[in-house]
Amino acid sequence: MPDPTADSPRRTILDSAAHLFARKGFAATGMREIARNAHVNLAMINYYFGSKIDILRILLDEFFTGFLAEAEIHLTQPADLNTKLTAYIHGAIRYFSRNIDRHRVAIIEFPFEIPEIVDLKTNYVRRLIGLFHQNILPPDSSRPAANLDAFPIAIIGPALGAMMSSFFLMSPIISKLRPVEITPAFIDWYADIIATLFLHGVPELLSRAGMHIPSTPGDPS
Repeated sequence: MPDPTADSPRRTILDSAAHLFARKGFAATGMREIARNAHVNLAMINYYFGSKIDILRILLDEFFTGFLAEAEIHLTQPADLNTKLTAYIHGAIRYFSRNIDRHRVAIIEFPFEIPEIVDLKTNYVRRLIGLFHQNILPPDSSRPAANLDAFPIAIIGPALGAMMSSFFLMSPIISKLRPVEITPAFIDWYADIIATLFLHGVPELLSRAGMHIPSTPGDPS
């Protein structure tokens, strides 16, 4: 049996698949194309992976395992809510920036006709929601009187994920509107924008920019 931890050629094949899936999509990418891009023969891919679905499953499993580990570091720290969420957002965005192709695949590829992939992604989202429930919601949130419908983690969590992912998913378009070099300084700046927007809203960003939203229509103040 092949060693699943080997860096090459297994890792080269996974990198090749992630690159192609991120740009062409899972359905439009063939095994022979993955082999050509990885500079290996098809037999080598079959030796390490049983199918294209197996490649996608492993890519997703590795990405989400790493992301959950990153999230746990920040969400379980002994700190107040804003500090935890700010650290989580910064950590998540740094993780995305280190895994751009895999992040795109993890977010975009959702083949509903492949139940095992749907179940895999659902399981990881469920575990992330569990982290939020355990470490973000106040202790009294488990009481019957708590109105969790007013703070639905299953809605808010994915919404935050979409905000954090937006630059990486839209970068081909954003780069045409505003040239961007993905540097550590840019990643920190971007994470700060998302954290401020999520925790304090647009008025805080406008205030930082020296602008003001009138409190009522026509208010010049």
